[in-house]
Amino acid sequence: MTGRHSPHAPGRPPAGTIARSLTASGALLGRRRARADVWLLLALTALVAVSTLLATAGPRVVARTVDGGVQDAVRAADASSAVTLTASVGTPSAGFSPALTDARDFRAWAGEVRALLPPALGAVVDDATATMTAPPTALLARDGVPDSAADADGEVVVGVAAVPADLELVDGALPGGGGSAEASGTDPAGAPVEVVLSHEAAQAAGLAVGSRVTVAAARGPLEHEGRAAADLLVVGVVAPQDPDAVAWRTVPETWAPVHRDARSDRAAFTRFTVLADDEGLTRLMTFGSVVDGQVRLGVDPTAFTAALAADVAAEIPALRANSSSLSAAGDVAVVVRTGLDTALEEYPPQARAALAQMSVMISGVVGVAGVVLVLLSRLLVVRRAAVLSLERARGASVGAVGLRLLVESALVTAVGLALGLVAAWLLVPGPVPDALPLAVVGLVALLAGPAQAAWLVRR
Repeated sequence: MTGRHSPHAPGRPPAGTIARSLTASGALLGRRRARADVWLLLALTALVAVSTLLATAGPRVVARTVDGGVQDAVRAADASSAVTLTASVGTPSAGFSPALTDARDFRAWAGEVRALLPPALGAVVDDATATMTAPPTALLARDGVPDSAADADGEVVVGVAAVPADLELVDGALPGGGGSAEASGTDPAGAPVEVVLSHEAAQAAGLAVGSRVTVAAARGPLEHEGRAAADLLVVGVVAPQDPDAVAWRTVPETWAPVHRDARSDRAAFTRFTVLADDEGLTRLMTFGSVVDGQVRLGVDPTAFTAALAADVAAEIPALRANSSSLSAAGDVAVVVRTGLDTALEEYPPQARAALAQMSVMISGVVGVAGVVLVLLSRLLVVRRAAVLSLERARGASVGAVGLRLLVESALVTAVGLALGLVAAWLLVPGPVPDALPLAVVGLVALLAGPAQAAWLVRR
């Protein structure tokens, strides 16, 4: 058949011939080479595995070190890292129209506010503790006897807070129903608000179970010496089940009353806090008390990463400036207090600097490993130089020589990568924070040998 009638262009081999030149005797030659150079191939596999281990575990160690620094900064901040959200709760009056008008409203808001936090901040907070505290008010009388500033306890002021759940009853009973019409013998509207107090507060104020305390109240149902007032009835003495519970940080004077002795330039002074139930506190709101409803959100240090810390530090100032997002309708005025952003504000720049320095070191180590891979591949190619040249002389194309070595190199690279990844996972579990070093190792291991062999037989 003449070239004019041939289906192939003159001087150009058919496609089947090209394929056979690339693959002919490939499996047999590959096995022979592998047996002859088994130790070099094992060394190359081990080097790929070690390089993979460094490329994978190194960034993980760096990321964990930086994240650990952030977590240590949060732990060092301790209680100041907590996020405190405060909203006013009270009965609407002239010039005062709160969105939260009673204890029930506050509890509902406290239950949903965590879900309304910005995403990064919401990811690091854990337990929420809700408390309500009425501002201290003057004690006017005890059991109907007017209080005198000249007494040993001097001027006495009383704060009222919501009853937490972790109380141990020492004497009497817990508040029930917020008022006691039977005890007062009057209309329920004027019944005293039932409260409990600690043994320390009872001693400081000279009170016991059954004591009736009259306190100043702007819109109270009673009148004492021309002042609007309300009665509190001590129904029990309590102790905390856990003195270190977070709830007590808001009302420390429950267990540690403040007392200041009289001096020549000042009268004595005593301040303590009693505890009421939600209904009792709501009744005090109707008497004119504006209660601070507080949700304290603890922070979990182990939830922090360097990236998350930067996001949290950016979200907190924005939340302080616009806290309307902390209520579903945007109508609750919330004051945000936390020292978390202060603890974090200096760390992200430091973390980025440390991360950059350690990344350079890891890149250098991976770069050296890559150079060693090239040199070891070169050693393998030089060792096979005579065999490769003979293949070329017998008619094997450059592509065929390179393809056969590429198959061998792919097997070595796959085994080395698998061993390195398994070792990295066992030593430092976790995701790969930066895949670039791993990709560099894989490409160098895969292509160094075939490229050098193709260059050698091309000459």
